[in-house]
Amino acid sequence: MKKIGTIYLILVFVACSSSPKVEQESSQAVISLLKWYNANMSTIGRINMVNNNGNAVIDSTKLYSVNFDSTEKYLSALKVSGFFSEKYLQLWRTNFKQYDEEFKTTPQYDGPPEAFDYDLIMCSQEYDEDLKNLDKAKVISQKSEENTTKLVFQFPSQMKLEYTLTKNLNKWEIDEIKNVTNFADDYMKALNE
Repeated sequence: MKKIGTIYLILVFVACSSSPKVEQESSQAVISLLKWYNANMSTIGRINMVNNNGNAVIDSTKLYSVNFDSTEKYLSALKVSGFFSEKYLQLWRTNFKQYDEEFKTTPQYDGPPEAFDYDLIMCSQEYDEDLKNLDKAKVISQKSEENTTKLVFQFPSQMKLEYTLTKNLNKWEIDEIKNVTNFADDYMKALNE
């Protein structure tokens, strides 16, 4: 009985002591991603993922559609960075197919293309100052299980992004990014329960 109690205490100690390490490693992975993105976003941002977007003259016969060659180029740039999991890339492939179907059911030929009117990594239209001030971003919540963790970062603008990461071959990779700013308080409460 005494031996089981000792083993239990050791397991509890190991579990508790690994949490700060998980938080440090996974939050550093997010910060590294954001630094990489800050340095590369102008190149990646030039990839036009929507056909007929940016025409100087509005032509209602040239409706928006997803340019799948360009979306693959975009996803390839993300993959090469080493920060994103295959799950993340596949999620976006699925999203791009849905967006193309939405262009077919709700035709659009001018204005910002629906679903492409914000930055896909920052989940926002207004993020320049947040990327410039990454030293002021902080983890405000984290929940981890085995090789998966969810972190909520709060940026200087008060924007809150949730990052889901998985540890793959001793490296943290991004599986999903969500903007949780508008419902962060309720979300944070539920996440920490």
